[in-house]
Amino acid sequence: MASSWWKQIIHSTGFGVLTRSLYVIATSLALQIVCNWWQPLFPCSPIWQFQVLPGSFLSFLCFAVHAISWLLVLAVCLTLDYAELMGVKQVYYSILGLPSPLYQKSEEHRRLFQHFRHPLSSSLLVVLWFIPMMCWDRFLLASGFTLYLLLGHSLDTEDYDYLKEQYELKEEQLWQSRLR
Repeated sequence: MASSWWKQIIHSTGFGVLTRSLYVIATSLALQIVCNWWQPLFPCSPIWQFQVLPGSFLSFLCFAVHAISWLLVLAVCLTLDYAELMGVKQVYYSILGLPSPLYQKSEEHRRLFQHFRHPLSSSLLVVLWFIPMMCWDRFLLASGFTLYLLLGHSLDTEDYDYLKEQYELKEEQLWQSRLR
């Protein structure tokens, strides 16, 4: 649904402003269906399995890596415009008769989204792969998601620098608001 072919179809029907919202709704629906009706493909014969005792270093490491990954998901949501990522801002601007919010973004921001459509995906990859026991069904899911990301993104250091700058700006604004 992120392809130019699909966007042309939506724009030709007069619902172009809903492109992002439809994408988010379809993705959410697909994920909900997968979560609700997930059936293991094979009995859980692990590909790898590490003994993780409560309180052990490996247990702490798994927890820390997952916690950091989810915090990065939150940081990206706060750094980037979450309402725009969800498609709500585009609809709101259209109702007000304003141009797309994308036109108000810097060139660096637009460049980032040409290279990286799913800013939360890298952290989710870590959550999928970094576990003490990997079964075949999760391995297939993680492998498919990894291939999708490898084939669909072309980030470079300019994109990273822009994200870092935006994160530092948001962090500074957060600290200034707390000091007031």
